[in-house]
Parts: sequence; C-alpha cells; structure tokens
Amino acid sequence: PELLDASMFEFEDLPKMMEAAEKLYGKYAWEQYDLLILPYSFPFGGMENPRLTFANPTLIAGDRSLVSVIAHELAHSWSGNLVTNETWNDFWLNEGFTVYFENRIMEEIVGKSGADNLALIEFFELQEELERIEKSPHPEDAHLFLDLDGRNPDDGMTDVAYVKGAFFLKTLENRVGREKMDAFLKSYFNHFKFTSVNTEKFVAYLERELLKKYEIDFNYKEWIYEPGIPESCIAIQSSGFDRVKTMAIDFSMDNTNEYLKKVPLNRRDNYSVQEWLTFIRHLSADISSEKMQKLDEGLAFSEWTNAEIQFEWFMKSISSNYTPAYPYLKSFLEKIGRRKFILP
Repeated sequence: PELLDASMFEFEDLPKMMEAAEKLYGKYAWEQYDLLILPYSFPFGGMENPRLTFANPTLIAGDRSLVSVIAHELAHSWSGNLVTNETWNDFWLNEGFTVYFENRIMEEIVGKSGADNLALIEFFELQEELERIEKSPHPEDAHLFLDLDGRNPDDGMTDVAYVKGAFFLKTLENRVGREKMDAFLKSYFNHFKFTSVNTEKFVAYLERELLKKYEIDFNYKEWIYEPGIPESCIAIQSSGFDRVKTMAIDFSMDNTNEYLKKVPLNRRDNYSVQEWLTFIRHLSADISSEKMQKLDEGLAFSEWTNAEIQFEWFMKSISSNYTPAYPYLKSFLEKIGRRKFILP
C-alpha cells in the first residue's frame, strides 16, 4: 500500500499503452488488465499472467524511465498469452515478438528517438551476451531456435530470445515496410490465437502470408538457425549514445585533470537515464577509485534510486574496487531480489 501513490504516478501512461497496443494488433482479448506491484523480493521485473501483470517495485524510478517493462508485459497479452510458444526451444516466439511489440508501444509513448534509445541499450546487452555464449559450452545457444534437450529450460532465457528475436522482426519490418509488417503480425495473432505455436509453424506462416505473398526475398534462416547477428541486421544510430560513449572512454583514459571538464558533474538532467547507463557501461573496468569518487560526488550514482543505474554503477564499483559504494550495494542486495540484478 505504501507504494500506491508512487505507482499511480509511475504507470500513468498505462491506458495510452493499451490504446497503442490495440491500435497495432487488435482488441485486448482478456477483458480485465490489472497491475500488481509485488514485494522487492519478487525475482523478475514483470510476469505476464493473463489479466494480471506482476511487477517488481524496482520499476518505480520516480521519473517513468523504466516503464517499458510494463509495455513488455502488456504486449505479452498478445505474444505469449494469446499465441504461446509450443516448446522451450521456441521461446523466442514469445519474447522476440514481445520485445518488438513493446518497442512499438514505447514509440507511441516516448517518440521514435526515445524508443530507439531503449532498443539500443538492449542491443548492447545482446552483444555482450553473444560474446559470453560464444565462449560457453553451448555456442549454439546463439540461435533463435534452440535445442535444449536434457537441459534446464532456463538456459534458453537469454538476450538472444528477447533482443535478437526483436531485431529479426525489426529487420524484417525494414525490408517489407511497416504497413505490411503490421498487417502480417495482426493476422498472425488472430490466426493462432489461443493456441501454441512452434518455429516450424511460424516459418510456414511467414512464407505464405508475407514473403511469397509479396515476392519478398528475405533470409530468415540465418536469423533463426544460425548464431550471431546477421549482416542484414538493421542499424540504429543515436548521436547521444555516441557522445556519452566517447565521454566515458576519454574520462577513463585521461591521466590529466582535463577529463573533469568532459563530464557534466552535478547535471544529471543533461542526459537521459539510457544515456547515463551507456556512459557507466563504457567506463573501463579498472577505472581508478579517484575517478569513481569524482563521479559519485558530482552525480551521486550510488544513491540514485533508479535500479538499472545502481546495478551498472555497483558492477563497475566492484571491478574497480570503489569501496565507498559498498554500503549502498549492501542495502541494495538486502532489499532487492530481482534476479537480473542479483545473479551478476
């Protein structure tokens, strides 16, 4: 109950999200849509139960910067709940479609450039995940369609299913045009509603209802059955991200006091949350404690009540042995049970 007012502020745009979703892919099929804010110990950002989305309070940042998770769970009302993956090997059919759909909803809420920034953050995470998978005992986990026989289905819940899946659909949209793509997805959800679908069924539907229908040449096989990110992948650019990335690298490398002039200390509002995340990620792993201290004094990253920012900052604090952040890290770990933040 103590989070009710903050939740009302944070999720004010939920009716607009519903409106955007229905405009894209048809009427919401589940009658009621409720949002339940669970305790901080809940292990996920959100969970898409039909009619009742579970959400972790770490989404309440005070500035609506993390509400794309709510758009994601809402999108699952179509991709995941209305049309469901038949096996864990087809998990990407739930999550790739949902991340794509989520981004389209967020485009209506924060505009094209804001939605592109959200997608870029996820793309950076995908690139890191693919590097890890390539060195793992199962490099084939970089495929969209998986072979999890005899393994824990949890092994397939990587950024590949979510973000590679979404960028497959983004690239396909770029190739066929948004109008044809939206008509195709709307018909896909309607055709398979209240059933389970596997990759083979999706591919057959894709060929029949989009590629052959409009005589479009698109190599979906390299996306679905091969590792990595195909060369055909759509490229998203952000001048803001490029700027903060350069700023972070310069700040990390510079041995003079010049670097202090390159970071807007005491001016958090100079950049968006997504840009600050990019900045923190591109600081070198072994950045000196002195530089971390300067950043913390000016921008108070350790105290920032945005869980995504705190997580990135604490990871960097550990790798650079920046001990003044540890009391904040301790309270973060004691308070929050969300797996995304705890496991790393």
